[in-house]
Amino acid sequence: MAAGVVLIRRETMFFNRDKKTPASVRLQGESTTPGVQNDVWSFIRRLADVVAGYVEVSAFATAPLLNLYTPEDVAYFKEQVQLGIDDIEREKIGTRVQAEAKLAQMIELMVPALQDGSPKPSSKDGTPLDDAEMTPGLKEQIDGIVQGWGEVTRGLRDARPTPDESPLKIIRKADVAYFMKALEDEGNRIEGEIKDLLSRRNAEVAQKDAERAHLLREKDRLLADMQTKADAQEAEVHRRGHSLFLLHRTVSKIDPRFDAGEMVDEAAIRREVVRRKFGDAAVNGRSEAYVDERFESLEARANVDPFAQVVADGLAPVLSGNDAAEKAYQDMVRGLSDAHKTQH
Repeated sequence: MAAGVVLIRRETMFFNRDKKTPASVRLQGESTTPGVQNDVWSFIRRLADVVAGYVEVSAFATAPLLNLYTPEDVAYFKEQVQLGIDDIEREKIGTRVQAEAKLAQMIELMVPALQDGSPKPSSKDGTPLDDAEMTPGLKEQIDGIVQGWGEVTRGLRDARPTPDESPLKIIRKADVAYFMKALEDEGNRIEGEIKDLLSRRNAEVAQKDAERAHLLREKDRLLADMQTKADAQEAEVHRRGHSLFLLHRTVSKIDPRFDAGEMVDEAAIRREVVRRKFGDAAVNGRSEAYVDERFESLEARANVDPFAQVVADGLAPVLSGNDAAEKAYQDMVRGLSDAHKTQH
C-alpha cells in the first residue's frame, strides 16, 4: 500500500467495511494521520501471510511504501505490530522469533525511516510529497466517486460495487480535505433537493386539499338546492291534492250525480259542472274566467248553511192556541177591509 494511503473504493461508501480485523488491532484515537490506522492493519495482515509462508518477503520489494507521518503514527505502528505478533503466536501461525525476523525484513522494504521522530512522507522513488497540495489527478476521481454516491443516494442507480475500478488513494491532507468537502457539498445539495421536493409536495397536497374542499362545498350546495326543490315539489303536490279534494267535495254538493273521481284537471272539472247546470252555451267559446265565475256562483249556493239562511230571513214566533185564533181573526178583518181594493 502506498505511503500514508487510504484505499477507498465506491463500495466502501455504500456497504459496511470488512470487519475481519484482528481482535488486538485497535482502530483508536484521532491523533494519527488519517488513513494510517488502516494501513497498519493491512501491514499486519501481510506480516501474518509472510510468517505463514503464503507470501515471500521479496514480493514486497516493489510494493507501495507504508509511510508514518507523525510520532503518533510511529507509536501506533509499534504498538499494533507487537499486538499483531501476539496474535500470530496465539493462532499457531508461527513463532515470535519468526515473526520478528520477518517483520524486520518487511520494515526494511516497506517502512522508510522508522524512528521516533517525524519522517517526511515520500513516494516510492523517494520524492518528497507536498502535503498542502492535492495528488495530481485525484480531484477528478473524487468528483466521480462523490457523484456516484449522490446518484445512489437519490435513487438514480443501484448501489453496486465496480470490482475493476481503481481504488481511490487519498495520500495527502489536501486530498482528505477535498474529499470531505466534496462529500459535504454533495450532502448539502441532496438536502436542498429533499427540502425543495418536500416543499413542492406540501404545496401540491395543499392545492389538492383546497380543490377537495371546494368540491365538497359545491357538493353540499347542490345537495341543499336539490333538497329545497324536493321540499317545494312535495309541498306543491300536497297543495294540489288538497285543492282537488276540496273541489271534488264541492262538486258532490253541486251535482251529486256527477262522478268526477277519475278527473284530475280542476279547470276541466269546473267546466263540466257548469255545462251540466247551465247547458253547453254556458261553456262553449267561453273563457276560463267566465266559467270560473259561473262555477263560483254554484259553489256559493251549494255552500249556504240552511240555519244561517233561516236566521237571515228572520225567525217566526211560535204562537199559542189563543194567539192563533186572534191572528186568524185579524187576517179576516184585514181581508174584508182590503176587499174593495181588488175589485177594479
